[in-house]
Amino acid sequence: MSNAGEPVPAMTRQSPSRRVLPPLWILIPPFVLAVGRAVAAAGPESEPITSVAVGSRTVFAVTRSGFHQGSLESRAWAAATVPVSMARGGAVVGDPDGELYGWTVPGVVLESVSPGMHVGASARTAADGEAEFACHRRRGVGGPWERVSNESIDQLLVVGTHLFAIARAVPGGANTQRVLRSADGGRFWADLTPREGFGLMLLGMRPDPDHPGQACLLGNGIRNYILQSPDGSRRWDTERELAWHRNRMAKDPFAEPGADPGVPVVTATLGTYFRHGFGNSPKAPVLGLEVGGARSFPAGGTAVVVVRVLHRGVVGSGAALSVVDLMDGTSMWGLNRVTPSGKAEVFGPPADTAGAALRASRDWTADPVPSGGEWKRTLDLSALAPFTEKGRHRVQVTYSSGRVADPKRKEWAVRLASPVVEIEVR
Repeated sequence: MSNAGEPVPAMTRQSPSRRVLPPLWILIPPFVLAVGRAVAAAGPESEPITSVAVGSRTVFAVTRSGFHQGSLESRAWAAATVPVSMARGGAVVGDPDGELYGWTVPGVVLESVSPGMHVGASARTAADGEAEFACHRRRGVGGPWERVSNESIDQLLVVGTHLFAIARAVPGGANTQRVLRSADGGRFWADLTPREGFGLMLLGMRPDPDHPGQACLLGNGIRNYILQSPDGSRRWDTERELAWHRNRMAKDPFAEPGADPGVPVVTATLGTYFRHGFGNSPKAPVLGLEVGGARSFPAGGTAVVVVRVLHRGVVGSGAALSVVDLMDGTSMWGLNRVTPSGKAEVFGPPADTAGAALRASRDWTADPVPSGGEWKRTLDLSALAPFTEKGRHRVQVTYSSGRVADPKRKEWAVRLASPVVEIEVR
């Protein structure tokens, strides 16, 4: 993809005599300045999205100026009508094509970090309108909004047919936070808070990968912890977050999609959301990795897909990066997989090994990508791992050859991970 005034340079084969690995440059100062210019620009297209929910056909987004509904097919936005009681600066979760929920918190504008984790990013202004604790529900794209709850909800998450909420404490109660669950769309809430409290500050929620239909919590008490309730009761099992992720690797080898910490994060606007694959969160690393192309291959044969490295920076900012890769090679690429029989597998060298292989090669490329652009190539997944077991494989592609530079020109390795996709082997 290219942008007007910013052509993507052609792939350049490097001289065999040159053995120095060029860095993957992200010019952070121009990028930061560009973000400032974009926010200051006039018009709704430049407005940052503070909260977003995605369905199969429809996207619903919140900005400081109001509410917007978009079509995944036409990739266009239209203003959405909501009740006055849904003040601007609230947040949304759920399915815009089915049941969509919106809630507000007095005094603050909510900003989504991920589904199930929102922060009070700034104080409300007169333009945002007065807000009180309230939860609203809409059924279907054209359905009316109805107020279903006045609970003091800070975080809201949809898991299957249930709503989970982290709410403020009842005045005079023993706990500082409550965990609630609703099976009827928010009209009645069951209290899942332990009677003795958590002893942690609850930061957010996510669907529990080990217990379908349940939510697990992220809490902090000097360190981060994961809390799980296997039976959906007031009994919560607590484990250090790092240990929890390590113990799950045996059955779930997938990394969080995106880039390593240290890569700048960009916020979607109405103008950039559809172009750069933000999905169910308005925030994403400036670098992204996606897998496209065919999804079905014969057993034992090749499995060629298209991989795309995205630069989600601001178009016209002058910020650029270079994607470094071997000519027709796979040493920079890895694969995380769960086979149809449930076996978890990880293929590909660690980032430091990948960098060493690139430095030793006489046959690499450095392809500049403009801000807002992308780089792509075909990749044969069967060169990373054999695809002989028939059925559906869940796979994630990783890329490990990059170098990111900060304003002081210090460099560190970067690892990108794609969202998990399904590959059918027939």
